[in-house]
Amino acid sequence: MPLMRHLRAYAAEIDALRREGLTRSLSGEEAERIFALGFALEQIHSNCRDLARCVADWAEVPGKA
Repeated sequence: MPLMRHLRAYAAEIDALRREGLTRSLSGEEAERIFALGFALEQIHSNCRDLARCVADWAEVPGKA
């Protein structure tokens, strides 16, 4: 799923920024924005996984179209 691929890529980039120490020079407000975005994206990711699970469950219910 393209969304999941993009979310993993974002997480990998943030991890790389942290490892390289590039987030240390950010102001508190800048760091807060980056990590708030990460949190929001993780919530979207979780919601999409839940939605995919629900759709799969509903698709398996006999007699449902």
